[in-house]
Amino acid sequence: MLITFLGTADESLEYSKRQHSSAVIETDTGAYWLDAGEGCAHTAELCEIDLLTFQAAFISRMSMGRTGGLARLLWGIRNLHVKHEPLPRIIRLYVPHMAPWHCIIEHLEFSTSNSFAKGFLLQVEEYRDGIVYQDRGVNIRAAHNSFLGNPWKGYDWRTYGFRFEAEGAKVAYSGDLRDPVDLKNLTREPCDALLLDCAHCRLEELFRGVHSSGAKFEKLFLVNIGQEVMDQPEAAARKASSITNRETIIPEDRQSFEF
Repeated sequence: MLITFLGTADESLEYSKRQHSSAVIETDTGAYWLDAGEGCAHTAELCEIDLLTFQAAFISRMSMGRTGGLARLLWGIRNLHVKHEPLPRIIRLYVPHMAPWHCIIEHLEFSTSNSFAKGFLLQVEEYRDGIVYQDRGVNIRAAHNSFLGNPWKGYDWRTYGFRFEAEGAKVAYSGDLRDPVDLKNLTREPCDALLLDCAHCRLEELFRGVHSSGAKFEKLFLVNIGQEVMDQPEAAARKASSITNRETIIPEDRQSFEF
């Protein structure tokens, strides 16, 4: 399993050389995207990731920072299908709620005279807690978090994290996080890496919360970084390591790690 970070910055940063949050997990069965922040498709092309290997994308929250590059990503996939005419296939998109997606697909359909999905079937599903995707040894499970507060009665959770398992490796992805207690459903079982949002809490409070939550992981990756990490990345990594007793990495955009 190979993880490539396409974007590692939170949308709240006024200016950053980093793109918004997105990562690609590549296995022998194809490429799986965790969020699709601004610039993700272009960065993937710079990393020589073939968009024709795209299998599915999993959106943790329908915010600009998580979906700002989604339309461009799907547009790039369409262009390659039109140019190379591969065998027809299904590509999948999983979202926590559909309303924002309707705006995105309406724009794509308008741009192509209502013939956007050419050479492939675009299957979009709204997911909830539990198994989201299971195919050819790739298993992805979602767990909601309280980042946006508790939903009103009769409404569903709107922000999630994911646990990705394939080829013997296990990776947990927090999504937007305000309370580390929400990690328990992703890290109750051991995992090789925790990809941790660190833009919405004071760092020391966040790392102590992760440590006290009982999260089980080998390496800590700080992603969706905010201003505090941008200002002093080395100090942030040292603080995380000293509190969690885990190796801590702040990945750069376009950096890859193998598990």
